[in-house]
Amino acid sequence: MPFSVRKRAGMNRGGFTLIELLVVIAIIAILIGLLLPAVQKVREAAARAQCSNNLKQMGLAVQNCANTYQGQMPPAMGRFPSNNMTSGLYAGPHVWLLPYIEQQNIFNAMQASSNAWISPYNSLNIKTYVCPSDPTVQSNTGYTSYADNAVVFGNFMWNGAGVTISPMNGNYGYAQFPATLSDGTSNTILWTEKLGLCQNPSYYATTTFNGNYDTPMIGYWIQPPNIGFQVGVNQNNCTFGYASSAHTGAILAGLGDGSVKMIAQGMSTYTFNLALIPNDGYPLPSDW
Repeated sequence: MPFSVRKRAGMNRGGFTLIELLVVIAIIAILIGLLLPAVQKVREAAARAQCSNNLKQMGLAVQNCANTYQGQMPPAMGRFPSNNMTSGLYAGPHVWLLPYIEQQNIFNAMQASSNAWISPYNSLNIKTYVCPSDPTVQSNTGYTSYADNAVVFGNFMWNGAGVTISPMNGNYGYAQFPATLSDGTSNTILWTEKLGLCQNPSYYATTTFNGNYDTPMIGYWIQPPNIGFQVGVNQNNCTFGYASSAHTGAILAGLGDGSVKMIAQGMSTYTFNLALIPNDGYPLPSDW
C-alpha cells in the first residue's frame, strides 16, 4: 500500500497543471509582443539601407554617363545624346542610365526597337529602381520607386521667381555636369523616392521607369516653390506630383555628388524646393 501511494505521487509530480501551461503561454505571448517591433525595425532598417544604396548607384550612374558624353546629362525626356534628335529612343534618364547600372542587354533591346514603352519593356522590374519599402511596386509591373528631378534633368531655366520649361525640339534637358549644378553637387537633389503608384489624382496613377506620360519625375507637373514631399504614405493618400515614401520619419534623396541624404519629415518645403533648384544662388537654410 505505501509503495502504490508513493508511485502515484511521483507520477503526479511529472506533469504540468493547467495554470502552469497558461502562465507559460502568457509569457511567450509577451515576449513575442516585445520582439515584434524590434524585428520590424530591423526589417525597415535593412530596406532603408537597400533603398539608399540604390540611390547611390543611380547618382554614380549619372556621373559615369556624363563623363562618357563630355559632361552631358541625359534629358528628363528626349533623345540622347543631344546630337541625336531624329532617331532612336525617346525616353527619360531611367532608360538612358540602364547601361551604367549593369542593364546593358535591356537597353540594347529597347534601342533596337526604338521604343521603350512597349511590351515587354513596360513589364520589367529593374532591381536598382525598386525600393523594398515601396508597397506599391509589385512583380512584373515596370514601376519604379524613384523619381528624377526634372528641374535638373529637364534643364529648366531659373528666372528669379520660379522655373520655366525650356524644350529643345521636343527634348527636355541636356544639363551639364557639374556646370549646371552651380549651387554645388552636394546641395542639389537629383533623385527622390516616389511611390510607384499614387492615386491622387487617379489619372496619373502609375510611375514606370520607362514611362511616357507617367514618367517618374518631380518638378514638371508641379514646379518649385510648390513641390512637397510626403513621408509614411501609401498609394491612396500620396500625391502624384510630390516626392513620397513609405518610410517613417524621413524620405531619401540622391544628391549630385553621389551621396544620399535623409530628408527629415520636419524639413521645410522652402528648403526642399531650394535643394531641387541647381542654380538659384541661394544658400540652403539650417534645416538642410
